[in-house]
Amino acid sequence: MGILFGFSLNLLTRFSRKESEGVFIVLILSTLALCFGIANLINADELLATMTMGIIVVNYNKKRRKLFKILERYIEELIFILFFTIGAMHLKFSVLAHSLIPIFLFVLFRATGKFLGVITGATLSRASEKIKRYDAGGLIPQGGIIIGLALMIKEKPIFNSFSDLIMSITIGGTIVHELIGPIVAEITLKRAGEITTY
Repeated sequence: MGILFGFSLNLLTRFSRKESEGVFIVLILSTLALCFGIANLINADELLATMTMGIIVVNYNKKRRKLFKILERYIEELIFILFFTIGAMHLKFSVLAHSLIPIFLFVLFRATGKFLGVITGATLSRASEKIKRYDAGGLIPQGGIIIGLALMIKEKPIFNSFSDLIMSITIGGTIVHELIGPIVAEITLKRAGEITTY
């Protein structure tokens, strides 16, 4: 599905006579919606389908820079707001109150995994000491993909017995990571000498 709609968008943008930003926004949103909707209709993985579509567009579309700038300028912030709002609407305070220890463990184990992964990868690839010491700090912030996966679990009836717990841990962990992640990333980038304070 992703490959099909990715190449479809590439063809549409290639042969489109009008290259205004409005036309490209309509093309992007319509093909994304069709890709997601049809994937859902045939019980395929919607998230994987749309991600694959993006991979095809970014690798094979000659106008990818323009498309990316349009997404970044007009759509990215709106999607993030909707995405996090929809995710947060599934959060139940009654479940969250009993999920503080799992959230703490999730944050702890995730950070530990990042640091161990960076050290192992840097050692095996013989990367510089700077990478080995500071790269993990930049990996602490957490994006929206995990919320997307949690929402997919929430939609499957087979996971009903623990989907609320998964959502609570995911949303709670995301809040913690979004609060401390940027701070940790800035500190490590400064210590690595990649950015300076003015």
